[in-house]
Amino acid sequence: MTSLPLPAQLVVPKAQSLVAIEVKSKRVRETSTGMAEFSKLFNPTRKLLVGSDGIPLSKFLAKPMPYWVRE
Repeated sequence: MTSLPLPAQLVVPKAQSLVAIEVKSKRVRETSTGMAEFSKLFNPTRKLLVGSDGIPLSKFLAKPMPYWVRE
């Protein structure tokens, strides 16, 4: 895991890809500036929004991490 000066909760490097996972507890009315900034800096292969208007937390936690970070 890597510590960043951005509001990222977790960074999990995987081989040659990077998946950005943002967890939200409230409804998202606009694009997250944290995810946009992270994307500009690191160009993730995939971006996931968990909670609120994205993937339900229960579904995210029910699947193993390789399911979400696949290319």
